[in-house]
Amino acid sequence: MSRHDLSTMQNSKPKQTIIPWLVAGAVLLSMAVVMVYRHRARENDALLQSSAPVTAEPVSRTPSVPHRRTDSRAALAGAAQSMAAKREELGRRRKEVQVRVDRTQAAFASRHRSEAVDPAWSNAKEAELTRLATSDQIKQLGVDARDLNIDCRTSMCRITANFDSTAAGDDWIVLYMNNVAQQVPAASYKYIRNPDGTVTINVYAIGRR
Repeated sequence: MSRHDLSTMQNSKPKQTIIPWLVAGAVLLSMAVVMVYRHRARENDALLQSSAPVTAEPVSRTPSVPHRRTDSRAALAGAAQSMAAKREELGRRRKEVQVRVDRTQAAFASRHRSEAVDPAWSNAKEAELTRLATSDQIKQLGVDARDLNIDCRTSMCRITANFDSTAAGDDWIVLYMNNVAQQVPAASYKYIRNPDGTVTINVYAIGRR
């Protein structure tokens, strides 16, 4: 073996011993990278899983059905309270009107009872008010005013009539008050419900001042 060959063999030995170490280092480095990647992947998975319930629904969303039902119930309750308040107010106003009607009726009735009869005036007035109680308009409407009674004194007249129902009495009194408007300066009427279900309308009218 020549001296050149020996020198070549001696120089190549270090290179052959370094290569395995380089390979081993590369393998270890790649394993470390893989382990770090897997560790970070597990951390990311855990973070996503822990945050999933929070981000499953948007922050701003439409109220659910139970909320809408609650709002509907509250609206219905408010409407019911408003209707109850209106009925109460209407009932209060009706009572106030009824009190005024009763007061006026009592005053007119007292005046009618206290008056003496003026035969000339009372007879003419009774005939006129009777005629107006059966006008063509009332006949066309078909309203039957039974037991019509008109009693005039010196300035006051009392008019009573019976009807099968309040509706029939309403129809008649509207037309009759329109007919006698020019004949009586003021009048007050009141419904009286009879035990048999019929209605009596009691009218007190000022025939002249």
